[in-house]
Amino acid sequence: MRRSLLVLALLLAYAGPGNAYEDAEPAYGRTPTEMKPYGKWDSPPYRILFTTAPQYRGSGREDPEPEGLKTVRIGLFAPLEGTTDDAEAGRAMRDGISLALEETNAAGGYKGIPFELVVKNDQFLWGTASKVNVDLAYRDKVWAVIGSMDSDSTHIAIRTALKTHLPFINVGANSPDITETNIPWVIRCNPDDRQTSYLLVRHIFDEKKLSRVAVLRSADRYGRTGIIEFRDAARRLGHPLPLEILFKLDAEDFSSQLERIQASDAQVVVLWAKARSAGRILKQLRARGMKQPVFATDRIVTPAFLAAAGEAAEGVTATYWMNPESAGPRWTGFQERFRARFDREADAFSAYAFDAARLLLEAIGRAGLNRVRIRDELFAFRSYSGVSGSMTFDKTQNNVASPVLAHVEHGHFVFH
Repeated sequence: MRRSLLVLALLLAYAGPGNAYEDAEPAYGRTPTEMKPYGKWDSPPYRILFTTAPQYRGSGREDPEPEGLKTVRIGLFAPLEGTTDDAEAGRAMRDGISLALEETNAAGGYKGIPFELVVKNDQFLWGTASKVNVDLAYRDKVWAVIGSMDSDSTHIAIRTALKTHLPFINVGANSPDITETNIPWVIRCNPDDRQTSYLLVRHIFDEKKLSRVAVLRSADRYGRTGIIEFRDAARRLGHPLPLEILFKLDAEDFSSQLERIQASDAQVVVLWAKARSAGRILKQLRARGMKQPVFATDRIVTPAFLAAAGEAAEGVTATYWMNPESAGPRWTGFQERFRARFDREADAFSAYAFDAARLLLEAIGRAGLNRVRIRDELFAFRSYSGVSGSMTFDKTQNNVASPVLAHVEHGHFVFH
């Protein structure tokens, strides 16, 4: 009985409108007030989630630096092989990290020791993901890993990091739950699906004054977890989704899905898909005479989407992690150096990978060659200004910076 009364008293202590956490901190994940879960009720259990950073309380900080190293190894875990959307993004990540390491080596590396990038291909297989990351930790003896854009593989990798005590910097995976695992070895540099959803929801419902949304999404984790925050935010604003339709990743014909949307009263179509699939869908959608405005997410902002969609891409609006039309000196300088080194344009994946590498190199410079101390320095960052823009880390060490909108005009993306 006394224990029950104590628990009740603690809950009531948090229930008041002026509880210290709500006054002192922004909403978790920078969730807008009108989109907060349980917003109609005072809900202490939700408000007090993730108020402190994950802690590592084990040993290792006292371990000395190894002697006789010829290189300081950094791992990359990303899809690299083939002509898929993911592989193209993975190669952009590799090049961004390579540029950061090359520039640091030209300035002396780590106490005169050059940095070396150890590259491992992400095959999107759970067993392979765990083996590769164990190899990076014990065989390759890297000091940290950067990767990967597939949320399934990343979840496996960070659980491996939990056992191997290996810092892991996520670039590419969008799922919000990556940093909600309470694993004290993972941080994320890119904005997640939460920030993408809030931007899309406000743009569609508040700015465009549209209401009835049909969602067409891929039947994989990217589509399944990606749409959750959008669906929930839309419902909380009074616009529950009347239609959510799936398609297989290898699909070429989307007639059945588009017929359902065409037969509905949907005012707008939201695509949660990667570039080539989204391009094919849009081309078939316009060929059927469907005039609804189409919105999508960051993964379509590529030349591959524009090529796949052709003229049908005109007018599409998507989110993007950063503004590549920025005139800021960090970004423009990076663009010039990246173009000179790789003979192609930098994108969000190469920019965020470069920033992740720079973040890591700064942590190593302060911590020395000790994985636990490197981890501590990574978790000490509350913000970071890089070539991709400004990062703001929440208590889970997740970047909650807002993305931007990209609109296709005359066959090109224009950013707002």
